[in-house]
Amino acid sequence: MSSGVQVEGMDQIKKNLERKLGRSTMLATTEQFAKKAGVAGQQIVRSAERSYQNTGKSVQQTTYKVQRGIVGGHYVRIGWKGNRKPLVHLNELGYTKKTKGGLRRIQPRGMGKIEDTKLSIGKTSLELAKRLMKEQMGK
Repeated sequence: MSSGVQVEGMDQIKKNLERKLGRSTMLATTEQFAKKAGVAGQQIVRSAERSYQNTGKSVQQTTYKVQRGIVGGHYVRIGWKGNRKPLVHLNELGYTKKTKGGLRRIQPRGMGKIEDTKLSIGKTSLELAKRLMKEQMGK
């Protein structure tokens, strides 16, 4: 799942900051930001999962991974260790169950909970980015 959160004008901001701070500082800062955003996003998803947890294994196995993009930017993937992804997918989107009378649409308690976290992950990431850039500009 990708969050779909987009910020306009980031290229120009990035170029200006890179000119002022230097490329190596910018790369270190973006990597640091990606790690902090991953931890924050993981905690937000875990809190959403706790609202419908049964055994708590999906909550325990929620993880994040910082990856480097083709151009050199960093991005974060939030996912699940092991075989939890299919279960989380069914819980998030619901499923259809075959019954004697036909088909029945099942809407689990956790339906749409992770989708609802996108906005709060985006806001948290934006605040983290602002804080990190202020720290870098203050040095």
